[in-house]
Amino acid sequence: LILLSFMSSSLILNSQEVLNESFDTDLSLPSGWTNESTGTSQTELWTFTDNQDFLWLFNADNNYMADFAGGSGNNALFDSFAYGAAEIAEATLTSPVFDCSNLTEIKLSFGYFIGVSAAGYNGSAFVEVYDGATWTTAVEFSETTLAPDGNGYYWDYGEALVDVSEQLSGVTNAQVRFRFSEITNQALGMKIDNVVVQQPLGDAPDSVTDMI
Repeated sequence: LILLSFMSSSLILNSQEVLNESFDTDLSLPSGWTNESTGTSQTELWTFTDNQDFLWLFNADNNYMADFAGGSGNNALFDSFAYGAAEIAEATLTSPVFDCSNLTEIKLSFGYFIGVSAAGYNGSAFVEVYDGATWTTAVEFSETTLAPDGNGYYWDYGEALVDVSEQLSGVTNAQVRFRFSEITNQALGMKIDNVVVQQPLGDAPDSVTDMI
């Protein structure tokens, strides 16, 4: 069971953090992270931007990432719509290794905006965690899990709080990655910001939405 809370992760005031990435150092891949493409075009990768707008479905200068998804400063972006060519794409943005060996209650939080098209592009995004041996899906964003907007698109945004204790508790070489997959380009895309893995030292906010 995957639980998401759209309460701010900043409400976890006391915690033991093992990963904290704001993407604010500069507009490039953060140290220790990897950015890989396994699609037919090896150039279709995650990029980094200081633009706080939700893209594709909204007017410019909306600042929605900061206003509604906990964004601040820079964020990571996979912009399927901008690539344009009809090629299979699958791009993964993977964190450095972090140590959860002394943790028992582990929360993954991040701000996000996701949009996919229902017009046969089969866009989807996955948030996955590595337990030292296997990658496991913690959250799926796709036509299966997102509600249609009535205009041929599926989209969502917010601040996610995911319990990954079962997968990562006691793991010395844990990781998290964000993977966007599509059949053809222009399946919209995804933004993420402020990725944190931590064990709350006090009471964490209650999760309020069941994703799976």
